[in-house]
Amino acid sequence: MRVPELPGREAFHGTVLHSNEVRDGTFAGRRVVVVGGGKSALDLATRAAHEAASATLVQRKVNWMIPERFVLGTVGYKWILFTRRPASGREVTADVVVFATGHHRVFPFLDLPVHDRDGRLRLYRGIVPPGVDRLGFVGFRQVFNNPMGMELTAHWLVRHFLGTLRVAPDEREMRRAVEARLDWQERVLPGSGGYDFGAYDIHCADELMHDMGLPSERARNALAEYLLPGGVAGRYRNLASPDRLE
Repeated sequence: MRVPELPGREAFHGTVLHSNEVRDGTFAGRRVVVVGGGKSALDLATRAAHEAASATLVQRKVNWMIPERFVLGTVGYKWILFTRRPASGREVTADVVVFATGHHRVFPFLDLPVHDRDGRLRLYRGIVPPGVDRLGFVGFRQVFNNPMGMELTAHWLVRHFLGTLRVAPDEREMRRAVEARLDWQERVLPGSGGYDFGAYDIHCADELMHDMGLPSERARNALAEYLLPGGVAGRYRNLASPDRLE
């Protein structure tokens, strides 16, 4: 668990927790501050809004999971989707502070660097380390929702091990693809660390489907494909039978 060391923490007489340590009743009737801006932080802030006396979400830097600009690059995202700016320097009274600040992802049993010095994930397709045989990670590739992302990853990984993927790059091509993805992601989603793709999730799913030789368009007609929500798990059932669509 990653919990930052903050000056003056010893003067706080309330409860300090990591997001993993929140239990039933933790927020009941208390003033809650959630630190972070990822999925866990947003989930906990929403929960606190229903259960706590008050709920405050604190972020130092917001990593937006959407393109930075719209309308041919002339309009910033915040003027379309968000109109409030985060408060700066304001003190918040709290009984409970929850740090939804992530985890130290380390693999002491593997002599293998999964992240670079900047903490960015360096796996081909977010799944396999270039140049390493018979090893893959299920859970790093996030698409729409975690269970669905893991299932798509598992199907892709099975085909990778069997050598039946449509695309089978060598180590050099894998490393080039990793670099290209990280460079693109740093431009479009700065500070994301190589994990979340936000508004580009559907393209990530399409990439895995294309590799597997499966149709990325999962509905039976164009109206359903492009007008109904596409990021739903039901559209990706029966992946072992490519002729079975929604």
